[in-house]
Amino acid sequence: MASSSGTGSVRRVYASLADRSTRRLINRLARVDVLLIDEMGYLNLRPEQSNAFFKLMDERYKKRATVITTNLDYPKWYDFLGKKEMVKACSIACGITAPPSASTANPARPEG
Repeated sequence: MASSSGTGSVRRVYASLADRSTRRLINRLARVDVLLIDEMGYLNLRPEQSNAFFKLMDERYKKRATVITTNLDYPKWYDFLGKKEMVKACSIACGITAPPSASTANPARPEG
């Protein structure tokens, strides 16, 4: 299993874009049996970072397990990833078939 904070993942993707090693990074992460991306959404992604994230999710779709943790409510994913189509594709790739509600996404969180 590979684990990474959302900010660490974004930094690695950004560095890979600068040195043109993005394909190698995606290939390496695509082969990990279980990929855990923790705290997704704390940083704003640039379009090229969103595209790389989408490529990674596409490579892993129906092949490997991906776990993403975030405090973002589902509608805020649009702001984070930048495109409605990308949110839908990433949701499908992660096995989310319907947007979670605040009460089901984190039952311990108080309402209000």
